[in-house]
Amino acid sequence: MAGEVAVLNINGAAVWDAILEEGALTMLLHDGTRQVMLGFMETELPEALDGLARLPATGGNIAAATVAFARRLLNKGVLSDLAAAIAKGTRPSFSADELYDRLVESAEEAIDQRVEKAAGYEDYLASQGMTDEQELRRLGMDADNIRRVQSGELTIGKLLLAQPSVVLDLSTQ
Repeated sequence: MAGEVAVLNINGAAVWDAILEEGALTMLLHDGTRQVMLGFMETELPEALDGLARLPATGGNIAAATVAFARRLLNKGVLSDLAAAIAKGTRPSFSADELYDRLVESAEEAIDQRVEKAAGYEDYLASQGMTDEQELRRLGMDADNIRRVQSGELTIGKLLLAQPSVVLDLSTQ
């Protein structure tokens, strides 16, 4: 199965194509942000998620992957470029500096919210009174991918190609 081998390592260009196909990460799809994010996806995403691609796409592993993605955005200065692109390409009610501050705040909140979840996923589920399936639905995972998680065939790498917003959306989790 040639397709199975392709997702053992993250291919940033393939993930970007999946983002475009899915259309859910609308902030990343504006003209100015496309170039910034495509470059990040091709060069930084594979390294940021190194070692996570083969893990099962459980809620805890998804949280860990989202943390790795958000940390890489923060550490590589991408958010500054993203804020500048948004400010230049639209008529925002905020300056590029204000947009940058909001993006950093959002990424830091995403990290804070998911670190505990990633470390103690079962405890998180118990504290929320939820099942894994309920959490996966809350994250926006579709029924087919939930079935694939339950059968043990969906990994983080495959999820990035099937429904990247579940891992890369910093706002909904």
